[in-house]
Amino acid sequence: MCAIFPYLRGEMAMRRYTVSKMAKDLGISICSLSTKLNGKYPFTLDEAKKIKELLGTEKTLDELFKLNL
Repeated sequence: MCAIFPYLRGEMAMRRYTVSKMAKDLGISICSLSTKLNGKYPFTLDEAKKIKELLGTEKTLDELFKLNL
């Protein structure tokens, strides 16, 4: 099984940013974040911008949230 958001997952792994920490920093449940990371529900634009900010990445939102289907 491949990751739906490989670049996002890669950035999280490089920075050792766990799903639980990301969920806490976004103010959502781990379950909610997991369903979004698995492509079952979409990220809001505000969530995407906040994730980019939290990760401190130079990638654009399009790059970071590129789907791997």
